[in-house]
Amino acid sequence: MSAQALCPIIIQLAVPQWAFDGPIGQLAALPSGADRPLIALEPRQVNPRLPLTTKPSDLRPVQPMRATFASVSARRIRSAIVPQVRAVTLLWAATAAGALLTFLTQLLLARTMGPSAYGLFASSLSTVTMIAPMAGFGVSYFWLSIFGQEGPNAYRWLHESMRLVRLTSALALAVVLLWALLAQRHPATTASLLLLSPVLIAVLLAELVSVKLRLEERYGELAIWQLSIPAARFAFAVLLAVMSVAHEQYSHIAAFAYALIAVSFSLLAWKQLKPMLRGNLRINVQDQPTESESAQPLMQPSMGEIWSRSWPFGLETVLYTIFLQVSTVSLKYLADDRAAGFFNIALSVILATYLLPTTVYQKYLLPKLFRWASHAPQRLAAAQRLGFQVMLAGGVLVMIALWLIGPTAIRYAYGSEFRPVAQVLSVLAVAAPLRFASTAASSGLLTTAQVRFRAGALGAIAAIVGGLNYILIPTYGALGSSVALVLGELLLLLAMLYSWRRVVRTAAPEARLQ
Repeated sequence: MSAQALCPIIIQLAVPQWAFDGPIGQLAALPSGADRPLIALEPRQVNPRLPLTTKPSDLRPVQPMRATFASVSARRIRSAIVPQVRAVTLLWAATAAGALLTFLTQLLLARTMGPSAYGLFASSLSTVTMIAPMAGFGVSYFWLSIFGQEGPNAYRWLHESMRLVRLTSALALAVVLLWALLAQRHPATTASLLLLSPVLIAVLLAELVSVKLRLEERYGELAIWQLSIPAARFAFAVLLAVMSVAHEQYSHIAAFAYALIAVSFSLLAWKQLKPMLRGNLRINVQDQPTESESAQPLMQPSMGEIWSRSWPFGLETVLYTIFLQVSTVSLKYLADDRAAGFFNIALSVILATYLLPTTVYQKYLLPKLFRWASHAPQRLAAAQRLGFQVMLAGGVLVMIALWLIGPTAIRYAYGSEFRPVAQVLSVLAVAAPLRFASTAASSGLLTTAQVRFRAGALGAIAAIVGGLNYILIPTYGALGSSVALVLGELLLLLAMLYSWRRVVRTAAPEARLQ
């Protein structure tokens, strides 16, 4: 997929209504009639003291105005579309570059460290990544939601929400520490988990900075920000590849380097967040509440109120991460580090393709979706309807591409030692259209009740995937984990379609799914 493939979505969603309102939009929407210019007729001047009678001979044509009106409307539409296309293209370019850097980093680490050492490092990183969403527990999505509802009035929620961030971060770090202590039978795993614990804080702060930049619609800086950590990790992988150290030390060196990168970017992220917490945020005022809507008295919220609004987002994020990472962790304990490393390589390729819908919906459209959910529901329905069709088609293309070039690319990139990765990737490729479609189907499910349903569905499906791993891994190894994940993606899509259908049944006729 390319940015041009999403032009219909951008035109449908990004062009303001005023571009089609009034006489200019009406004239521009008329048939072109290239062979017949638009003729307006007006009466000649007559004596006002005589009775007004109009004959055909009294009428004369006026100069055509269609071209003038159409050109003005086209300029308006172009001025609205071009920045949107530029923003999506920029974010997609950064996403593609980030995915490429992540792939190259993984390639260098796997070839340098070997299957066992890389499997140890990858499974430890997956464990920390799985626990990371507990830090903040939905506060980032809550910020997007509350700023979409209240606009500048949402500043009142920031102070107490940061208290919640500090509390949940401490709890998440405690979980990582407990997990490391429970792994005392594997000293290498314990050391890797402890070294990688700063990654948890870096993931949280990087997401909060991403929210800030999305609210301000500073997509250029957002693109640079999301490229920074993959670029730093790639630089380390290159350095490790040219180093000469003992083979058994590779996993600990990699964990230490990732921790150092995490601490550095945490400091940079905090510097970015401080102006926002002081109330210095340049948010977009389009589709924000009117003065009459925001005239109600505003109370200072409590941390309990913030928790009641944010926990559905946090639970969904935690369960989604578990849903994705449970297979890698299960392979480590039910099979071995080698199998976990094979699966992690194939999963990383699939997750790189997932970045395509993530860029559109999470990085670009999500703040707008929250605004439309509160102030423009018909526009939200259009986004969900059109996005589903485009994303499903794009996912099918990605699946076919992975089938055609995946095995050859894996063989040449990683070598014969990683040959089983190609089989795992061929199975996981089926998950691409399922994930693309479910991302679009769930994009309009933004109310608290709908997010709770999404979280509940993810929890049930993550449990099913974990159970399937327990059944399939002893016999089929990494291939069994691949089948479990694909079945989980299918169940998730069915759940999102079911919830979407329920919403459509109660929606206005113009928002119904055709």
